[in-house]
Amino acid sequence: MLLDVSDDLEENTRQAPVRNLEILGIELEGLEVGSKEWGRVANAVLTATRLALGTQVRVDEQKLRRKQHDRLPEIFKRIEEAKALLGMRVVEHA
Repeated sequence: MLLDVSDDLEENTRQAPVRNLEILGIELEGLEVGSKEWGRVANAVLTATRLALGTQVRVDEQKLRRKQHDRLPEIFKRIEEAKALLGMRVVEHA
């Protein structure tokens, strides 16, 4: 059985926000701007944000590809119907 990558990404998208929200909720207040600790916390928050947004982009791309692919049989059928109406020879599609 082939695994659909978009399903895995969707599951990751559902689970990741919990951890990302924890990271995004880390307070920078009280930390000295420019200190090593502030830098580590800010980097973790930025990384969590990038991960969440990047994952969502991949999920959206996979959904779009799936929708485009699912419409191909309908498109082929309509082409064949149009050819039949015009009296053209219909070519079989693999």
